[in-house]
Amino acid sequence: GSLRGPQTIDAINQLIGGEGVALPPVIDAGLLASVYYMPQGVEDKLSLLKRQNKPLVAINSLDIPYEIGIGVEFIKRCAHLYDFIYIAMDHKTLKAGYKIKNETKDYAKIEIIDQFTNYGLILDTYRKSAFSLNMKLHASVLCASAQTPAISIGGGRKIDEFFSTIGALDLRGELTIDDILKKSRHAVDVQEEFCRRLEG
Repeated sequence: GSLRGPQTIDAINQLIGGEGVALPPVIDAGLLASVYYMPQGVEDKLSLLKRQNKPLVAINSLDIPYEIGIGVEFIKRCAHLYDFIYIAMDHKTLKAGYKIKNETKDYAKIEIIDQFTNYGLILDTYRKSAFSLNMKLHASVLCASAQTPAISIGGGRKIDEFFSTIGALDLRGELTIDDILKKSRHAVDVQEEFCRRLEG
């Protein structure tokens, strides 16, 4: 057997009063998605961007006003560097995606993936992205499954544990535009290293 991550192991060790847990941390089962990966035709979406050899950045499921504002600011500041594709996971985040697209229309072209349960298409999108900006754990798991660096700005210990387990705590970000810009540059720099970490 195994435990979810190193923080869970530390917590159990504290509760039982010593280094008594010999079980290894488990890698999230969602990483197996890449084993069953099937291309899903995301090229149709990408062709609409009329890309000019710029790297693609995926943005996943920003929904509350402050997150939307961060997403808008990030796109405005980085439109000269990247193309963007927004991945909606439900109707609420789809509405947010159209708001972000509308507020950045003078800066960048953004396509929206609106097929909430087409995980093959979502995985395909991540595979073609330089990195992804995510709030939710499931988004970062799928992104890692596609061997694409994920910048996670969501809160929660479960996200910390996942990133610790895959050796990517350096990609955990704060919900500030300055930190996201810094992490985005780092994500591009560590793409190959990120893949090696996952293979290890």
